[in-house]
Amino acid sequence: MLIALVLLLVAVAGVQADAIEDRVDCRELAEADCQILRDNVEVMDGVSALHFDMLLDLGVDLGGFMDLLLVSGTGGGKLIVDQAAADAAHAAGGEDGGAWIAVLATAISGEISLHLTGETAEEEIDTQFIVLMENGVFVLNEGAMVTMGGRMIPGVEWLGYDARGAVDELMAEVGAGDSAEEDSARSPEIEEANANAMSLTRLPDAEVMGIPVAVLETNADINSIVSLMTLDDVLAEAEPDEVQYADLMLALMQQLDVRDLSYRQYIGLDDHYTHRIDFTMDVSIGGEALGVEGMDFIITASVVIDLSRFNEPFDVELPDDVMVVPLEMLLGMGF
Repeated sequence: MLIALVLLLVAVAGVQADAIEDRVDCRELAEADCQILRDNVEVMDGVSALHFDMLLDLGVDLGGFMDLLLVSGTGGGKLIVDQAAADAAHAAGGEDGGAWIAVLATAISGEISLHLTGETAEEEIDTQFIVLMENGVFVLNEGAMVTMGGRMIPGVEWLGYDARGAVDELMAEVGAGDSAEEDSARSPEIEEANANAMSLTRLPDAEVMGIPVAVLETNADINSIVSLMTLDDVLAEAEPDEVQYADLMLALMQQLDVRDLSYRQYIGLDDHYTHRIDFTMDVSIGGEALGVEGMDFIITASVVIDLSRFNEPFDVELPDDVMVVPLEMLLGMGF
């Protein structure tokens, strides 16, 4: 769900104030292909609302160490961005990524509804997952509560979290604002590998819902980065409370094998909108790092999102009987 939300956020919230030329990294693309990306950024910056359909598949196989999990989801929804709030978040968050957190927490409204089916080693999964968002208030239905929290609250059909007072703490939790310090702590070899880890390719043109599109694929070579990591590198980037786990973190990195981490964007050749987003991931971690010999932990994910009905306004209505809890209060209590 986080992957899907981030992909949708990137599609709908154009909060960057920099010149388009500075925001588009075309890598090895030809100039004509790069112009497709620039036109896309310019058009999507003007998108304030959209509808979407979503397909997702998730597989988690921890080699018998924990339950096997296989889940598929079908559904969709709609999103609308408060552009004034998005611009304010960008002004407060600067270039360190904090703006995206603030936008997700306060400026995005809409709904996501998915029918989730699948199985674990012990039971079948069949639930309706609904998340409603309205200017910083996130509301979960019973299915979402079970999926995200593991249990329902007796007598509560809808549970809401008000994130408007918790943006600063959320940004601090994920380290927003620390990227410059982290960059300076990296070795030159890792900096070079990081700079070369992403590749961008134009694939053969296609059609999405009858619309001719250019297909641009980004691939990430994470293995080339983690293979260079040393204990000193891990310690340099670790938070104070993470230092004690530095050896384990390095061992996990050394056992990491990212076979696929790719992102495809389907851009209209005529209208320049993003009509589809396609994300895939295939990652394994050797169990030896966790003391489990002969087991590989495998995580696979596929998310396909079709976007449509750009800039059609709509309203989001929260249930009358929803119980809303201030997220700031929960964070202050240690949850």
